[in-house]
Amino acid sequence: MEKIYKKLRMAYAKILVAENIKRNKRNSMKTLYVLAITGNIFATPDFLAGVYISSTLSDIKKVRKMLGKALKKGELSPEMRLLLEQLDSVLETGKKAGIYDLKMRLAEALKMLESGMFYDIIA
Repeated sequence: MEKIYKKLRMAYAKILVAENIKRNKRNSMKTLYVLAITGNIFATPDFLAGVYISSTLSDIKKVRKMLGKALKKGELSPEMRLLLEQLDSVLETGKKAGIYDLKMRLAEALKMLESGMFYDIIA
C-alpha cells in the first residue's frame, strides 16, 4: 500500500505542475521569448505540460497494475478486495483525459487512502 500511496502522491504533484504550466500565461510568454531567441522550440510550455501529463498517466497505469496484482492474490479480506476495486475504478482514465479530470481522480484516490479506510484494514 505504501508504494501505491507514494506513486499516487507523485502523480498528483506532476499534474499540479502541468496545470501550473498551462495556467500561467504570463510566464509562458516570457518563456516563448527566451525560446525564440535560443532557437529551442522543443521546450515550449505546452510541450512541457504534455510531458508531465504523460508521466502522470504512466504513474496511474503503474498503480492500476499494482492494484491488479494485489487483487489476484487470494488471501485478501472481502473488505480489502472491495476497497482495492473501488480505488481501481476511480483511477480508470482514458488516454485523452484532461488535466482537471486527472487531478480530480488522483485527489479522490488519495482521499480514499488518507481517510484511513485502507490503514484500518492493514493495521
